[in-house]
Amino acid sequence: MISLNLDQLAGMQQEVLDTLTTAENSWGEFMTLADAEHPWTGWFDAPRKNGFNEGKFIQSWAKEVDVHYDCVVVCGIGGSFAGTKAVDDALYPKLTHNTPTKPIYYAGNHLCERSLIELLDHLQDKYPLINVVSKSGTTTEPALAFRALLDYIERKFPDEIAQRVVVTTDVEKGDLCGFVEQQGCKSFVIPSNIGGRFSVLSAVGLVPLCLAGYEVSHLLTGADQLYTSLRAADSAAEAHPVWLHAAARHTAWSKGIRIDALAYTTPKLDAFVAWWKQLFGESEGKQDKGLFPAGLAYTTDLHSMGQYLQQGWPAILETFMTFNHSGSISPGGIERRLKIPAPKAAQDKFARLVGRNMEDINSVAMESAYMAHASRGIPCLKLEIDGSLNLHTLGYMFAYFQCVCTLTARLAGLNPFDQPGVEDYKKNMFRLLEV
Repeated sequence: MISLNLDQLAGMQQEVLDTLTTAENSWGEFMTLADAEHPWTGWFDAPRKNGFNEGKFIQSWAKEVDVHYDCVVVCGIGGSFAGTKAVDDALYPKLTHNTPTKPIYYAGNHLCERSLIELLDHLQDKYPLINVVSKSGTTTEPALAFRALLDYIERKFPDEIAQRVVVTTDVEKGDLCGFVEQQGCKSFVIPSNIGGRFSVLSAVGLVPLCLAGYEVSHLLTGADQLYTSLRAADSAAEAHPVWLHAAARHTAWSKGIRIDALAYTTPKLDAFVAWWKQLFGESEGKQDKGLFPAGLAYTTDLHSMGQYLQQGWPAILETFMTFNHSGSISPGGIERRLKIPAPKAAQDKFARLVGRNMEDINSVAMESAYMAHASRGIPCLKLEIDGSLNLHTLGYMFAYFQCVCTLTARLAGLNPFDQPGVEDYKKNMFRLLEV
């Protein structure tokens, strides 16, 4: 479903191929750990281990919620909201009310007072369900936002706290367990062997997506397709794209590259790339190592960062991510395309493009950037996804990047699953706040 083109890697192709055996062996070692249920490896093969059954249960529960609600508020930060937002932003039609899914709003992913006030104001004429997502229950941003949301629920729906608050946490250690027991609200488990940035296919992502009306079985099936392909991969036949991608990133680092820029063609993927940045940043940014993950939204960023890519510091690996099928799917399941029209008042030079699909022009622009940056000497990967932007392909992409990230970190001698540096700012903040 994903193919990786290494033709424009600025002469690094042979070194990538030389690294493949090491990458494959390292991946085999990881799968042995995952099969033995080593700590923090529970995300690999998650759909088959428990995800399909959990998804069915959550989907069924969501359809039986015994209170009227017209939106969902996810209260969480980092991996507790990023995967959910990646799916929702990619698929929810933001500018129309004609949609089978309910809107999802987000709180607890920042400390911005103004944004939280605006959300609380917006909720005044809504009937929300609040899904607070926190493994520990002690993370500052979601804890304080949840206080504000809980105060709102207590004032507007004083007799419906148990029905309108859903908790996703560590049911053994999380500080939210006391709240669940006291209020009697529904709770779901964040698996102890899955870290936050790898948790989108667990209850962390499945609960709010089911509540919003998404058919999460498609998301899980997409991920399962990637995991299954890795189990069946045979280096004697053809190197798996995960191995190639990790080998290319590892080689780029060894050649002095320090930035991995993921270029994409639709603003619908802004939140997905934000999820991708957390995944790679927290997993690889240790021991003075790790490619800095940056997103490039094309064609928008071709009118800003395009200048830098063409003539700035060249120590960048640029990954061009494209879909081979595009189009907008209406709620009725009908594909819609936009052809360049011929308004009578038009006075520009683009008459020759009349009748061509807008997405075709977008693809040409992406290919043009690929050619220009590669000719400049920037090593470029082309990541082509066989399909359109939907739940299935998103599930596949989540799994794909999780595996690439894990393998690249292992090749660098890093633990992909911890984030010790994150705690430093928290210690300072707690000291300054006297908490």
